[in-house]
Amino acid sequence: MLTRFRRWLLLVTAVAVVAACVPPQPDYGYHGGNPPHVNPNPHIHSMYEWAYVLVRLHYLDPVTGLAVIWAESHGVDNARNLVRNPGSVADGSWDRGGWQLNSVWHARASDACADEMLCASAYAKGISGNGSDYRLWTTFVHGSHKVWMNVAAKAVWDATVDFQRTG
Repeated sequence: MLTRFRRWLLLVTAVAVVAACVPPQPDYGYHGGNPPHVNPNPHIHSMYEWAYVLVRLHYLDPVTGLAVIWAESHGVDNARNLVRNPGSVADGSWDRGGWQLNSVWHARASDACADEMLCASAYAKGISGNGSDYRLWTTFVHGSHKVWMNVAAKAVWDATVDFQRTG
């Protein structure tokens, strides 16, 4: 007879196996509470294109950075999400671009920069310790970037090989 703990452990293992088989669904930076702003003209770039930019900018940890981008915006470089956090300085502000740079906390990044892959990635590198510290992004803090790590690693590998080949 199985103990209660072993039954729980079997159930958790079964759920984890099933979850691993289901491909992650893009969330376009939506984390509950308010519906995401639907951009009528999204600029969607492939994971490889984003990876190439991070490699080109010499990010210290481009794999995690790419996974964060995908968890935040799924590669939509002009994504917009309204922040609803009553009592916060950022309430009513916008998270902008592929990196979801907040319009209050990262006002130095213009909308045009936040919406442009290379400019936003250069800005994000500056606020993330040369692309090594992603604690400013809630998708990193809450771990929702992790589902993208394996595919991000493949994209970064391909981009690195191509970058070394072409410079």
